Amino acid sequence: MAIEVGDDRHVSICRADGLGDCLYSFELGKTFIHASPDLNSDGRKDYLIKDFSGIYGMHDVVHFMGFVNCPGGFSVKVLDDFFTDVRPTEARETWVDLQVSRACFDEGKGETGTRKYTVAFDSARSAYGSPDGNPALTEYCGPEELALPLTPAHE
Repeated sequence: MAIEVGDDRHVSICRADGLGDCLYSFELGKTFIHASPDLNSDGRKDYLIKDFSGIYGMHDVVHFMGFVNCPGGFSVKVLDDFFTDVRPTEARETWVDLQVSRACFDEGKGETGTRKYTVAFDSARSAYGSPDGNPALTEYCGPEELALPLTPAHE
């Protein structure tokens, strides 16, 4: 993928070979740079991107994507999930873990609750894995997640 950053941190994400339409473009104006950490500790600036182009129902979650920059001027997607917030942890010699949160509305309780997780890079998938390494949490704000205790507000 080719990533172009414009005014106000807007971003366009297109195929690096120029074929087809851009997945996310400046014209839509709903895709932004969230952070530019070095996710894979290779010395290049990578991207955590927020995409607001979809509708996600009664959840306070955002579509987050992560891309690593490669030699040759293209990027590879390594994260594609829904979170309220994403923060890289301190850099180390390998892939950076991500501290993420999800604020999910629980219809049964009639309120929104926040849970925090760690997302680690899964070398077998060549992408970031599920929250806390638990495949049951792949579905954002699903029944397995809503059954978990909330993260205390002071954390």
